[in-house]
Amino acid sequence: MIPFHQMQNSVGNYAYNVRIYDDFVCGLHFHKNHEVIYVMEGEAVCSVNGRTKILCQGDFAFCLSNEIHSIRSNGEGKIWIGVFSEDFIYAFKEYANGKTGSDFSFRCSDSVMQLLSKHLIREEISDVFLIKSCLYALCSEYLRQVTLHKSEGKHASLMGKIVEYIEKNYKKDLSLSDIAEYFGYEYVYFSRIFNRIFSMSFNDYLNVYRFNEACAMLLKTEMTVTKIAEECGFKSIRSFNHVFKKLADVSPREYRKAKPDMKDTIKSFF
Repeated sequence: MIPFHQMQNSVGNYAYNVRIYDDFVCGLHFHKNHEVIYVMEGEAVCSVNGRTKILCQGDFAFCLSNEIHSIRSNGEGKIWIGVFSEDFIYAFKEYANGKTGSDFSFRCSDSVMQLLSKHLIREEISDVFLIKSCLYALCSEYLRQVTLHKSEGKHASLMGKIVEYIEKNYKKDLSLSDIAEYFGYEYVYFSRIFNRIFSMSFNDYLNVYRFNEACAMLLKTEMTVTKIAEECGFKSIRSFNHVFKKLADVSPREYRKAKPDMKDTIKSFF
C-alpha cells in the first residue's frame, strides 16, 4: 500500500490540531508535523515505519516528522490525536533531527499524566505556552523510555528516501529529473509516482518544504529576508515572496514583524 501525504499537516508555523475519535481508521500516511496518539479507552492498532503494535488504554505513540504511520481503533475505543509543528518543541526538534526512535510507544508517569489530562488531552486549548509545557513534558517521557539513534536510511520506502533526499538537498538548485536520475528511474515514470505519493507536483512540495524552513529562520534568526531566501534555495527574492504570500497570506517581512508566538496566532490546517 502506498502511503499518502497529508498536506494539511505539513504546512504551517505554530500549527496545532487535536481531535478525539470514538471509532477511527487512517491508513498509511506521512506529514512534516509531529503526531502524538493517546488511547483514552479500549485499544488501537498503530504502525510506524513498518513496526506495528497494539496500544492499550493509557499508551502513547509518538510519530516523528515524515515517519510513515497508520492508526485504527481495535473495536470500541476512544483515541486522542494531536498534530503540531516543530515550533512548539524546537529544542527537541534540534535534538531529534536526523534520528529515529528505537520504539514509538511509551507511557507517562502519574505526575505528568495529571498535567496532560488537565491541560492537553482535550479538544479545546488556546494558550501556546501551556501547549509547549505539556508537549515538552511528553517529549521528556518519550526520551526517558525510547532511545533515539542516527537514522541511517531510516525509511526503506521510496517515499522516505525521496523525503530524506529533499531534506538534505533543498538548498540546492533541485529538479525532479535530478532525483529521478539519482534513484535510477526514468523521468516520466518517476514523475507519475511522485504525484501519486505526494498528491502534488514536485515543485509544489519543494516550495512547501522551503517555506517551512524559511518560517523558522524568520523567527529564530536575524538574517535578512534576502539571505533567508537564498539559504532556503529560492532562486530570487521575487519567487520567495510569491511562494510565501501564497502559503502564508502575508509577506516574509510582515510574518517576521508579527512574531507569531502568542495564542491568537495558532493556526489550524484541518
